[in-house]
Amino acid sequence: MGNVYGSRYRMLIRKTGLPDIIDTITVSDSTNHFSYSYTSGYKIKLIHSGFYNTSTNKLNMRDTVKAYLRNTFSPFSIVDSSTSILDSITMYADFKFNHAPSGNYYIVLNHRNMLETWSKEGGESFVKFSVNEYDFTSAQSQAYGNNLKQIGSVFGCFAGDVNKDSFIDLTDLISVNNNALDFAAGYKPSDLNGDNITDLTDLVLVYNNSTNFVKVIRP
Repeated sequence: MGNVYGSRYRMLIRKTGLPDIIDTITVSDSTNHFSYSYTSGYKIKLIHSGFYNTSTNKLNMRDTVKAYLRNTFSPFSIVDSSTSILDSITMYADFKFNHAPSGNYYIVLNHRNMLETWSKEGGESFVKFSVNEYDFTSAQSQAYGNNLKQIGSVFGCFAGDVNKDSFIDLTDLISVNNNALDFAAGYKPSDLNGDNITDLTDLVLVYNNSTNFVKVIRP
């Protein structure tokens, strides 16, 4: 780089297979000191069961999902949070967690109409300055309390918690029904299958989950 005193160089290194989690390296020639600032993250695979199309093995749309890292001991406080876009083809979302130190955490997923879902009992190891990975789709036991819906050979998070009260029940059913009567279009919590229209298909989804008394399972 040469002796260009006072100059600073910033290089962005993109991790293979993880385009949204970037490491930043800052080099200062004036002090002859190299300082490294890495972005830590989690690459998470998940399926929104309402969006999942069994004929194409893809999701009907890309959508925003929020993830939290929570302590594995009571009161299970939030240590870090991140928002990402769930890809409709790969079913991966890349989350940045810059504040959480290395440790063991529960991963908690949230979405506009998906039931809050926790990772399996005991928590997961998170290594700072690394790309950590977790797959909610491979087995029902990947969620706390086995709280996933089986769809063929994969597992997805339940759809239908429209009012975000941690239950899929009559209140959610009424909300979806009201919008379905008006054929409400657009980006709405009542659109459970991701086709941008609230109709009978969405009503059937929320009805089936409500009759099974689906609710959030936490430690």
